[in-house]
Amino acid sequence: MLEEMWRGSPLKVEWSSPPNHQEKPRSRKKAQGVRYEKRVRRILEDQSLMFGPWMRVQNGNKVFHRQPDAVLVGESGGLVAEIKHTEVQNAWDQLSEYAELLSNLYEMPFKRLLIAKIIHSEPDGRGPEDSDRMLDPGGPDARLWHLFI
Repeated sequence: MLEEMWRGSPLKVEWSSPPNHQEKPRSRKKAQGVRYEKRVRRILEDQSLMFGPWMRVQNGNKVFHRQPDAVLVGESGGLVAEIKHTEVQNAWDQLSEYAELLSNLYEMPFKRLLIAKIIHSEPDGRGPEDSDRMLDPGGPDARLWHLFI
């Protein structure tokens, strides 16, 4: 995914402070997702997770920032999590990108976890048969956690 975006150029990944940008007004749907994320964070707050850390990625003179919802770093691998009210393909794509960036930063593999209240995938990662679109968690290192709160 990143190699396609940057055509194989070497990336420099590091933790950073939030970039300077103005917060956009939230839609009702976005606000619902933010409320759900806050409830999940309260449940998981006693864990050794970093919530909402910012990463700065540089490729030559191009710089962009990414912010996974939660990161756990272990001795031989890590976990990156995205918290969504509703499972969407974009969440899996974000997780794949975050896992690649974190693997680059720590030089070890990262598993991906999507935490969602409303899910569209079956346990094997395929969407329901009546769905017009199959969601792709992208491999055996991805998990979906249905947390209905």
